[in-house]
Amino acid sequence: MVHRDECGTGIPYGSLFATVLLCTGVGFFTGASLVGISETQDMFENTSIEDDMQKFLEALRYVIYGIAAVFAVYSLLLLFIGFVATGQAKKQVYSTNEITFNGKCCMNSATIFTYFMMLVWLFILCVLVIPTMFMKMTTEYCYSDGIIDENDEVDPNACINLTWYGLGNGGISSAICDGEVLLNYCQQAEKSFVLFVVSFGSAGLATLGMINFLMCLAANGGHLRDGMKRQDYERKRNMEEQELFHLTMNKSTERLATTPYF
Repeated sequence: MVHRDECGTGIPYGSLFATVLLCTGVGFFTGASLVGISETQDMFENTSIEDDMQKFLEALRYVIYGIAAVFAVYSLLLLFIGFVATGQAKKQVYSTNEITFNGKCCMNSATIFTYFMMLVWLFILCVLVIPTMFMKMTTEYCYSDGIIDENDEVDPNACINLTWYGLGNGGISSAICDGEVLLNYCQQAEKSFVLFVVSFGSAGLATLGMINFLMCLAANGGHLRDGMKRQDYERKRNMEEQELFHLTMNKSTERLATTPYF
C-alpha cells in the first residue's frame, strides 16, 4: 500500500498552480475578447468602415477560438509532464534506475516549446494595448469634451472623424456626425474599453502561467540532470570497488601460491 506522504510528494504543486493560472487567464481572455469583439462590431454599425470591420473582427474571432483551444490542450499536456517528471525526478535522484534518452529529450523539447508559447502571450499582451488605448481615447473624447452629456444627449454640432485614429479612407465619409450613430459609437466604446481591460489582464495572467510552467520545467530538468550525475558517480564508484576487489583477490591468490607448505 502506498504511504500517504509518498503520494503527496508525487504531486506537482508548481505545475498545478501554473495550470490554474493559465486556464483562468485563457478562459477570461477568451470570454472578454469575444464579447469585446461583438461590442466593437456594434460600435461601427452604420459607419463607413462597417463592412471592413465586420470581416476583420469575424476573422479575429476564429483566431481567439484557436488560441483558446491550443492553450487549453497545452496546459493539460504540461500538467501531465509535471506529474510524470515529478515522480521520475524523485525516483532518479534517490535510486539507481537510469534516465532514458527519450525522457531527457522530451523535457528539453517541452521547455523550448513552452518558451516560445510564452513569447506568443507576450505578443498578445502587447497587441491588446492597441484596442484598449483606442477605446480609452474614444471614451475620453466622447464624455470629456462635451460630445455626450450626463443625460446621454449628443451635441448636434459634434462629429468624430475616424481618420483621427487611423481608420477610414479620409474625407467626409469617414466622419460620424449623425446623433444616434454617434451616441451608439460612444456607448459601445465605453463598454468595449472595460472588456478589453479584462482581456488585457487575463492575457497577463496567462503569461504568468507560462512563466510558472517554465520555472517548473527548468526545476524538473535540473533534478533529472542531478540524477544522471548521481548515477554516473555511483557507476564509477562501483567500478572502482570491483577493480579494488579483484586486485585484492589477485594479491591474496598470489600470496597463497607463494606460501610454502609444511
